[in-house]
Amino acid sequence: MEFHSRLAVARHYLENLLAGFSATVAAADPERMAALLRGARLIAEESDGNQQELTPQGAVGWLAPAGRTAVVTTNNLSLSHDGPNIRYTGTFQCWRSESLPQCAAFGTFHGLLVAGPQVWRWSEHVIRFPSWEAESTACQGSP
Repeated sequence: MEFHSRLAVARHYLENLLAGFSATVAAADPERMAALLRGARLIAEESDGNQQELTPQGAVGWLAPAGRTAVVTTNNLSLSHDGPNIRYTGTFQCWRSESLPQCAAFGTFHGLLVAGPQVWRWSEHVIRFPSWEAESTACQGSP
């Protein structure tokens, strides 16, 4: 029972982190994103596997370029134990929300929550887009 209970608690915590992440993108607030990440690695991964570490400022600029409002939605979360830690995967959509909402990008993400004495700590969050074509790049930004 402890095994399933632990996954349920981690899922709840992860859903709150992802909601906070989406809120920081919508608010275009890199300071709030930095506080949310608390030193976790944030990585953009291309379909060929190339990775680039992002700063909170870079991530907000990439997902919600200046003058654009973006909303990131997540779904299809899957969690698994990795020793005392939790690995997760999921999918997302990035929506431009100027006058008429339009899906500007979609992709997958994965990461790691590290078990602490009383709380999970976000260790890594990797965002992967299936295509870097002009129309499907994350809300028209670039990492």
